[in-house]
Amino acid sequence: MGNCSRDGPSGRRERESRPGIVTGHRVVGYLNERGVVCLPCGRGDPAHPGVSIPQLPGWEMLPDEAFPSASLVLAYQDRISDGWCPDAVVLQGKLLGAFDAAELLDHVYRDAHDLPSWVGFETGTGAWNGHPSMFLRGTYTVGDWHLAAATRTIVYEGRGGVYLTQLTTTVMAGQLDELDIDLTVMHTGLMIT
Repeated sequence: MGNCSRDGPSGRRERESRPGIVTGHRVVGYLNERGVVCLPCGRGDPAHPGVSIPQLPGWEMLPDEAFPSASLVLAYQDRISDGWCPDAVVLQGKLLGAFDAAELLDHVYRDAHDLPSWVGFETGTGAWNGHPSMFLRGTYTVGDWHLAAATRTIVYEGRGGVYLTQLTTTVMAGQLDELDIDLTVMHTGLMIT
């Protein structure tokens, strides 16, 4: 998603894989083994909890059609570096079936550590507003991109069922000093209503 659009300003094709719950092979395997289905929640669907993060100056909301499976995508197109656009992506899926939240979050942790050249520098397993949660922050490499990512994954019990909600922010590792405050504000300002 780091290119801000399907073909991005650099002309490179959008990456399909990023640290996280939906594409992580361990999480997918765990859910499949238990017969749990994860149904993506569309933006603004009143049947599901709403998710929001602060939209800071310079960060633009991408239209729904740019990433239909995402609940929300912000991009900082003025800070594109080496074809990578800093982004904040919220994914949310309704989980149908029985599972153990701690086991699921352990698979989130393992998926991040399977990323190429992953170097983790922060891990948090405390509850997020009373809901089971995992926070991971680190760097990894994809091709020529050395990326810094922070991911908050929450097993959220809300109206209509249990949801897997994830906020991932990804920037070039060299931009971390410049954008770290923005990323921190987004993660601390994450709201599920």
